[in-house]
Amino acid sequence: MLPKDPARLAANLSALALKKQVTVYELWPDPPVELPDGVTVGVRSQKERRRFVRPVDPNVLDWFESFESGDVFYDIGANCGSLTLAAAGKHRENLTIVAIEPGFANFESLTRNLSRNGMLGAVIPLQLALLDRTGLEPINYYRSTAAGTSLHAVGRPVDHEDKEFTPVETQMVLAYALDDLIETLGLPEPTHVKIDVDGMEGALLKGATRTLARGNIKDLLVEIVDHDRSGTRLSAIRELMAGVGYELAETHDHHPGDPGSFVADYVFRRGASR
Repeated sequence: MLPKDPARLAANLSALALKKQVTVYELWPDPPVELPDGVTVGVRSQKERRRFVRPVDPNVLDWFESFESGDVFYDIGANCGSLTLAAAGKHRENLTIVAIEPGFANFESLTRNLSRNGMLGAVIPLQLALLDRTGLEPINYYRSTAAGTSLHAVGRPVDHEDKEFTPVETQMVLAYALDDLIETLGLPEPTHVKIDVDGMEGALLKGATRTLARGNIKDLLVEIVDHDRSGTRLSAIRELMAGVGYELAETHDHHPGDPGSFVADYVFRRGASR
């Protein structure tokens, strides 16, 4: 049996020939985690495990229930893919999913667990960032590059509260405006969109105005970080969304009843008059 202590494991492995070390790593299974709807994931760290064992918000699960056969779900800011896997497990081949995640370790976890569940051919995973422009951009890793971590910033190294930070590592990644991404790659038009990008949601939506204006998207679930506690980001996003035909329909505070809460999920739906 392999020792659980990382230092002891590393010492034991270093005594082996390189070929045998590789064999051990290939055969050592990830600890499995059972999720609803027959989904099983493998995890390689506590942070990654927490992403999967944390219960999915009931409001999100209810939203998934509203999806219909033939719908297209964009999971933007997919992280390790807990919501991608939940939606895929619930709808299987009746739903097309595009999962977008720029972080290299999160993306590896996403694709590894899609493969584990036989979903890699049905989901379109893309390792890239979405902004209001298209080109190469730096992703600035916040505190850690490990799978399951978040708050990484694409472009400028500023956190979700618009405060500058020193990245632990920086990597160049492909960045697209969503309009350009769909038109360049010929991706299916989304009908439902989830956005969780830690403060970058305004720039992302500015790069998606042509897609939004076409009206194929039924609703969007957008996490908005009220960084200045006065609703500045929410007001700007509501104005942008109203300009392309979407109204704020629901608000789900992450910490209801907490006066210090400044993050909530907002549901935008196509306006009845459009």
